[in-house]
Amino acid sequence: MEVDGRTLGDPWALDGVDPGEDVLELGPGLITDVLPQRTARLTAIEIDPRLASSLRERMRNTNVEVVEADATAMPFADGSFFAVLSFTMVRHVPSATVQDRLLAEA
Repeated sequence: MEVDGRTLGDPWALDGVDPGEDVLELGPGLITDVLPQRTARLTAIEIDPRLASSLRERMRNTNVEVVEADATAMPFADGSFFAVLSFTMVRHVPSATVQDRLLAEA
């Protein structure tokens, strides 16, 4: 797969992983371009309005829904997804307390 002139293979973090049919990704990034081929439905939650808009445009006409929201207070009912994935976002969470809130929400 090619993204922005770069070729992406299946990331090693997904080796042997079947994420299931309905997946939530927290803090989407480049792996978001690979995940749609691995699941029937991907919901990507992004807090930054500019990044959410850009991702929404990039993912137009795919099986990806981009939701602009805070991952520590998600607008989904419990048990809405088969799996929750996050690859790079947790390092951007400012404190252990907020990280705990994020993980409890996930």
